[in-house]
Amino acid sequence: MRTDTQEIDMSETPGKDLPLLFIDINISPTETKRISIFENDTAQGLAEQFCMQHNLSQKMQVKLTAMLLEQMQDMDEIVRQQ
Repeated sequence: MRTDTQEIDMSETPGKDLPLLFIDINISPTETKRISIFENDTAQGLAEQFCMQHNLSQKMQVKLTAMLLEQMQDMDEIVRQQ
């Protein structure tokens, strides 16, 4: 998982895993951080790491886990339909 807002230039990452999905998270009214989701990431693991990095509460971790899980399931559904 990467948590940044840098754009990825695909031409500069040959042979490297590219994110499957980006999710921007508002961690305060004025600050947004990005979670990059890669193959084999889990919602629980991403939320735990993100909340530790940004000093967020356990309650926020539970909410973030649920949101990530929903987004990842939606992404899986779209991929299966193609």
